Amino acid sequence: MDGVGELLSPQEGGAADFGAWLFSSNLALTTLGIAAWLHQAAGWRVLPTAVRRVLVDYDVTLAVLATTALSFAWQAAAPPVERIGLPSTLSPTCHYGTAAPGGAGAMAGHFRAECVASAQAGEHRPWLVSFQGAGLTLWLVAFASAVPITFFFYMDQVDLG
Repeated sequence: MDGVGELLSPQEGGAADFGAWLFSSNLALTTLGIAAWLHQAAGWRVLPTAVRRVLVDYDVTLAVLATTALSFAWQAAAPPVERIGLPSTLSPTCHYGTAAPGGAGAMAGHFRAECVASAQAGEHRPWLVSFQGAGLTLWLVAFASAVPITFFFYMDQVDLG
């Protein structure tokens, strides 16, 4: 609903802002149209079943890739499209919610402060987490959590019919 709300929000500014809004709206509707069209690929007769299944499974992903490529291809003729800012390096991120006064929010705020301080120092969180010094409680909770997850994955993959 955030995307629809953004498209329907009142636009302020001149013709350039309206042009950017119109182009973004067209890209959003094109994404929806391509995804809906690819979602019907299971009923097509022109491609092998395996290809049609992939088109149905990845309909939204393929639609987003197509319209993103379209937005870059027509960048010179269209107003600039607002893009998501990405970091210059690939590394694990450290995002926590904002701190609330007291309780779990305060703890999250403490971790967020540590994240910001380490990021400003040029340090990044490592890809692998060390379990050195982890107590028995951690291992028991991890095991108890893994049992139903494994069961659900198994039931999802098994062919009962």
